[in-house]
Amino acid sequence: MRISRISLLQTRYAVICALLLGVLSSCVQIAYDFIEEDETERNLGAQLLQSLAAPAAQAAYHLNQEAARGVVNSLVETPGVVQAQITSDFGEVLAERHRSAARSALAAWIAPHMRAEAPYATDLLASNFGKRVGVLQLHLDRAEIYARILRRAALTLALGVARNLALAIMLLFVFHRVLTRPLEAMIDRIENAGTGGNDDVVAQEIERKDEVGELARAFQNYRVQIADHLEQLDTAQASLRAGERRYRDIVETAEEGVWVIDEHNVTRLVNAKFAQMLRYSADSMLGRPIFDFMDEEGREIALHNVERRRAGVREQHEFKLYRSDGSALWVEMATGPIVDESGAYRGAVAMVTDITERRRARKELSEANEQLSRTVQELQARERETRLVARLSDLMQSCESPAEAFRVIENCAAELFAPVAGSLAVRTSDAGMLATVARWHDSLSAPAVFTESECWAVRRGQTHYSEGVRGVGAVCAHCRESSETGGMCIPLMVQGELLGVVTLQNGVMSVTSVERAAELFSETIKLGLWNLRLRVLLREQATRDALTGLFNRRYLDDALPRELHRCLRSGEQLAVAMLDIDHFKRFNDTYGHEAGDSVLKAVAGVVQDSLRKSDIACRYGGEEIACVLPDSAIEDAHERFEAIRRDIAALRLSSGGRLLEPITVSVGLAQCPAHGRDRDSLMRAADSALYRAKESGRDRICLFGEYTPHAHAANG
Repeated sequence: MRISRISLLQTRYAVICALLLGVLSSCVQIAYDFIEEDETERNLGAQLLQSLAAPAAQAAYHLNQEAARGVVNSLVETPGVVQAQITSDFGEVLAERHRSAARSALAAWIAPHMRAEAPYATDLLASNFGKRVGVLQLHLDRAEIYARILRRAALTLALGVARNLALAIMLLFVFHRVLTRPLEAMIDRIENAGTGGNDDVVAQEIERKDEVGELARAFQNYRVQIADHLEQLDTAQASLRAGERRYRDIVETAEEGVWVIDEHNVTRLVNAKFAQMLRYSADSMLGRPIFDFMDEEGREIALHNVERRRAGVREQHEFKLYRSDGSALWVEMATGPIVDESGAYRGAVAMVTDITERRRARKELSEANEQLSRTVQELQARERETRLVARLSDLMQSCESPAEAFRVIENCAAELFAPVAGSLAVRTSDAGMLATVARWHDSLSAPAVFTESECWAVRRGQTHYSEGVRGVGAVCAHCRESSETGGMCIPLMVQGELLGVVTLQNGVMSVTSVERAAELFSETIKLGLWNLRLRVLLREQATRDALTGLFNRRYLDDALPRELHRCLRSGEQLAVAMLDIDHFKRFNDTYGHEAGDSVLKAVAGVVQDSLRKSDIACRYGGEEIACVLPDSAIEDAHERFEAIRRDIAALRLSSGGRLLEPITVSVGLAQCPAHGRDRDSLMRAADSALYRAKESGRDRICLFGEYTPHAHAANG
């Protein structure tokens, strides 16, 4: 019959229990025997001491060694006693004897290993007065006693073990019949998957009423359930295999890559499409960490994404992987976590799409958008530049003076070139000199005046780029203090004539945009300045007398009504003077027309130099000069023209090598509003005062309405 593991285990336990019980019971018996032998030994020693105490006391009292030896010999002859001794109270040994007892082999082996025991002793007392007279000692052979105890213990141990072993064998047989045999039958059924085995034994045990019967019935129910479960499991496995085949067919035929990883970020499944994307075989990718297919930056991103998968986040994102040949592949991943029935994270699955073409198209679209944006910005910048330049051109057409034009240029340049600093310098009346007339955006360090030779653009007659723009090393001297990085200088040339120079420092604007704006700006202002010069020249020619440089009568006809209107509106006074050169015809007749022209120019120069900037001096006709003095009382005008009369009289002119006679003038003064409120009435009043000065002898000043003329000092 097959000895099962249960039977062997039961036999082992039975033997161990029998040995333990036998040893335990024997130890108890040995302890009891030891105590009994020890007690017997003590009683023997006490009896021997008590029986011989009296004779030993007499011998000790009388110090009778002979009697003492008799007592000692009597003790030593007793079985078990090996030594006896009588000692007097004075410490004298009266008698002592040793005996070498015949010992068994066991006792002889034990004796050397025994600890020395204290002897049995008793005090010897004199019988007549009870005084201690000595000591009686004896030693027993304990080695023999212990040998006897050990022999008895060995016998007891052997009998106990044999008895308990026999009892264990009997119990083992009963246990095997009652419990082990049914269990072996059930185990045999389980090992054979519920079929075959010893069914008769199991069937017999089912009818039992004890725990074994309950176990057999439970086993029978379990066997039936196992059979049902096995049938269900077979059905489920067949369905699972079919589903797995369908799932793998779907994965393998998918147009997108499939990548499945476990909770340790190790690849567990890839389809052929994904392996083809990375130029691996599918088998070579299995078992590899996901980090093998990305760079260091990608690893950090992947770790972050994995943590989001662990948190249950599903998302779609772009990612860069690396193929087997080291080339990069951009993919789009639709990822989600994989969890078990308990909700624990077990990995992640990703649908992978190659987006190389999409990214290329997106990049091209982005570049096209950027190019379009740049084009739009450039068009907007050009439109802005064109608008500003058109406004500049329009404003410059309306400017009446260079100073006004310079202010317009400065304001427009500040808006056009923001935030690039710059300046405009124009040619001065001094030969070879340029003066800065406009500055914008922190260009205060531009020199106020510099020579034409300091500017490379003027020397070369074309736009000059300094360091930092086009790599040209030459920096204009007038730019060194204003810009360490250089800039550009544009000469303003019209018909070969230099009008000025536009200087632009390096700034945040692109070189191309600055060049374009600077070209438009320079062309506009040089044409504007040239046209302004022509307009000023034409205006000068139209309003100035060519001989004297004074304004002409046309200018007076325009200016006087304007000044009268301002005077009447503000309540201020205004004086008008008519000056005539005395005997001018005589100068022409006597010295010639050139001398007459010299006299006119000299008198006009004295008048022009003596008047204020706000005053107006005009050649009214022939040798007459009309003057308008705004915001001036008649007394002030008289005082000023008196000084003019004296200065003219002090002139000494020559013509053709001949000294001309002294020049005198007559002056008539009128005042607004006292003498007239319009041009004609006021001019008639001044002319009337002049006529009165002529009639009164010339070389004097007359006021309108006064009958006593104001002559110079010679006439009082």
